[in-house]
Amino acid sequence: MRKLLALLVAASATVWGASCPSGYGYYKTLTVQTGKVSGTQTNFPALILNPASASGTLTTVTNGGHVTNSTGYDIVPATTSGTLLPFELVAGSYVASTGALQMWVNVSSIADGGTLNLCYGNSGVTTYQGNNATTWSGFTLVSHGDDNAATTAVADSTGTWPGTALANTSTKTTAGKIGNALTYSGSDDVSFGNVTPLNGATAFSVSMWSYVTTAGNYSTRWSKYDYGLFVGLKLGTMGSDSPANNTDFQVANRTGTNNTNDAWTSSHPETAAAWHLLTYVFDGSQGTPNNRVALYVDGALVGMYTCRGSFPTSTATTTQSFYIGGNLSGDAKLNGKIDDVQVIPVALSAAWVTTSFNNQNNPGNDGASGFWSVGTEQSLSSVSFTIAPTVIPNGHAGNITLTLTGSGTSWSGSTVMTASGVANVTCGAVTVTSTTAAHLTCTTGAGTGTLTLTESVTGIATATTTVSVPTLAISPTSYATGTTPTQIGR
Repeated sequence: MRKLLALLVAASATVWGASCPSGYGYYKTLTVQTGKVSGTQTNFPALILNPASASGTLTTVTNGGHVTNSTGYDIVPATTSGTLLPFELVAGSYVASTGALQMWVNVSSIADGGTLNLCYGNSGVTTYQGNNATTWSGFTLVSHGDDNAATTAVADSTGTWPGTALANTSTKTTAGKIGNALTYSGSDDVSFGNVTPLNGATAFSVSMWSYVTTAGNYSTRWSKYDYGLFVGLKLGTMGSDSPANNTDFQVANRTGTNNTNDAWTSSHPETAAAWHLLTYVFDGSQGTPNNRVALYVDGALVGMYTCRGSFPTSTATTTQSFYIGGNLSGDAKLNGKIDDVQVIPVALSAAWVTTSFNNQNNPGNDGASGFWSVGTEQSLSSVSFTIAPTVIPNGHAGNITLTLTGSGTSWSGSTVMTASGVANVTCGAVTVTSTTAAHLTCTTGAGTGTLTLTESVTGIATATTTVSVPTLAISPTSYATGTTPTQIGR
């Protein structure tokens, strides 16, 4: 007697919408707040820092969130139309239990009201999806100070000028302005070698976050200076003036004579025991020599009260290393911290400098807006898919191979299913056979019920199917004389 197993399909699963690249199940939209970008900036490396402080949704699945990779590799930025943006997820910055991270995204054009999506929830991602070199294209050197290892190596995110500390970075690591920073005790430094783009340059900029333990000390923030020949560049502090605990900066571009081509600030901009963004800008194209150098503190231009000599139209060439926290002579070393050093082979505009300060000083998160406001979690839209065969000849309890057809079947994040609703049911992994089809083998016991399949890694996709299995099961290997078994799900 012929028994029928009816599969009455009422199934749905998540398909990956245009808001994210293929395979991602969730996203948050980040929007630039009014007054944060000066004009419009292009190819701008925007910081996203700890965007989920008020929400656990950027934690991993095992911590109650929707991120599937323990190192955060399935968290990526995209345009709102779903195109992946160049980005760096700073190594070691993602915390699976909290969703904290440090990410830099190269945005081709950014202005007030601009948006991007932070996409996540893709179990098919097991490797790093960022591209550091593309993110920092056009930059000479980028050091985040997040190295924190049992080595003296200090990374350059451009991959060009790696640095070396005088001690293992794990012994120098401390809380920074942006993630971790490196400490400087007054007797050490980090050397990045002879950063040649600073030789003979007609324009350049150096940006860093600086924290001094005691204001007024004669100490170097960065240097590429030969003290014997009086040649090269440096930024440091030369002592304090009134009011108390403020500092005068010295900026220099010497070309062979001591005490020339340097200047001091006049507004005492750096207080002790606080983070400040220092941006040194040199522009040799300026017609007035004393206007060829500028120093910004926390995004604001600082005036100079004296200038010895006049800054030339280009920098001198020296074989000396580019140092952070010290210099070749070994004196005037910093007692404090340095975070996120950027060397750029152009003269940054005042608008760029101000925008960078706004972004880095207060990036914002889903609990409090800053540069960004962070939206609530969104799940990608759903569509229907079909399961074949819809009718299986010869009543059956045991293995059932289903063919899933539809735009939702090529998901890389939904290849592991849990099954429930039918006696003794278990299902294997989804085998994706094409962009529109996949196979899934389930084993059921006898009886009837509603088979529910749930993608067990992210919980994004759920499908339900009504299954009628005969109480008195007929084995698929036992048939009446003269009949031929029908192969299922071929």
